[in-house]
Amino acid sequence: PHIPFSPLLLTVDLTGNNLKTMSMLYHPLLSVLRLDDNSISELEPLLQAYLPSLRTLTLNGNSISSLHSFSALVMLDRLEMKHNFVDNLNSLLECLERNYNLHTLELEGNPVTQEVEYVESIERVLTCVDKLDSKELSPHRKENIYTITQNEFVGMLERQLEERERMQTNHCIRMEDIENSTDTRESLNTRVQLSGDFYKLAIHHLREHEY
Repeated sequence: PHIPFSPLLLTVDLTGNNLKTMSMLYHPLLSVLRLDDNSISELEPLLQAYLPSLRTLTLNGNSISSLHSFSALVMLDRLEMKHNFVDNLNSLLECLERNYNLHTLELEGNPVTQEVEYVESIERVLTCVDKLDSKELSPHRKENIYTITQNEFVGMLERQLEERERMQTNHCIRMEDIENSTDTRESLNTRVQLSGDFYKLAIHHLREHEY
């Protein structure tokens, strides 16, 4: 399936839809994508999409055996692929070695986790990962590699994320204030204003991706 373009689309949950593939083309602001409990076996169409802001990707309970590079997902922080058929450790490491923001990796229920040097290899190659299969990894192994990834594009993505989070926090505070208001018109006007503010910010962020 193809997800229609929406400038406000930040989270998509398509869990349990019997999907076999995923085509997503252009969603610059999408930050969370959940595709658990489907029949997905091929990741290449998904990983060729423009998803630079994606931070959480869950693919638990699918039919994935072969992998492709995740490097285009430059902001990916959490990847879950539990209970699939991933069995090639070297391929796994090669596909994730350039994801410098990846901190959480969940692969329980895959044959690859039975490899003798599975944990040691993850620690050695994927040095940003600090939680593997719900277990904390040794903190002393961390390396200062973030300077490698610092460029204008990643800096823009980080700033956009901070701006959206800041606006969401401010909106939550204002929503709590109007919950206690007895003025229905004022409450409605505030909700409309907040939605408008977020829409304007999203449009501004989208235009930054066009240059």
